[in-house]
Amino acid sequence: GQLRLQVCCFSQAVQHYWIIFKNAEIGDFIVQLQITPSAPEPSLTLIVSLSCLTRCNCVGEKQFICSRSAVVNVPCRNLDQWSAVRTMFELTIPSSEKEFWATYLESNIGFRLLQWMLEEKKEKLTEEVEQIFKKSKTYKVSCSSPNVFCNPVLQIPNVRARTSVPIHLHIDEDTPNQTTTLTLTSTDGQESRCYLLNISCNG
Repeated sequence: GQLRLQVCCFSQAVQHYWIIFKNAEIGDFIVQLQITPSAPEPSLTLIVSLSCLTRCNCVGEKQFICSRSAVVNVPCRNLDQWSAVRTMFELTIPSSEKEFWATYLESNIGFRLLQWMLEEKKEKLTEEVEQIFKKSKTYKVSCSSPNVFCNPVLQIPNVRARTSVPIHLHIDEDTPNQTTTLTLTSTDGQESRCYLLNISCNG
């Protein structure tokens, strides 16, 4: 037979679970379930446009006040993570409550209710679930292009806000038009975000 499962990863760690099947006629058996998260797909494209004529005027280390500097804004909220939370939660609630949670799940009231409900089911939330409820997070920032320098640390004071935060970049001279990736990894290792970075040179 087939056992259909819907799995959602809330951390970057490999998780192992045991599913126990009991049957008085054929006996009991156990299946081990291993969940291995894949690298996140880029969830948003960020655009950077610079003049080809500008030259770097940094002295020593690269500076973000240089004429080759740029700023991109990334969402405070991890949109993919909250989409997963919403989907998994909708699968566990009765139909009579779906209208309420569709309206209030991502509000402050709904957020607190969800946290309380999960804590009621378990005395202590697992680390990968608990990190969803953190208000402030610090991320390590990296770019896959050797032509792009970014501040290696970004702190988002409210990861539930529907606003954005700036990331400062420095683009090397003579950088060709390219599409690269910007990755944010939380310092606790539980969350990873990926954005496409589209760099174009004008003039």
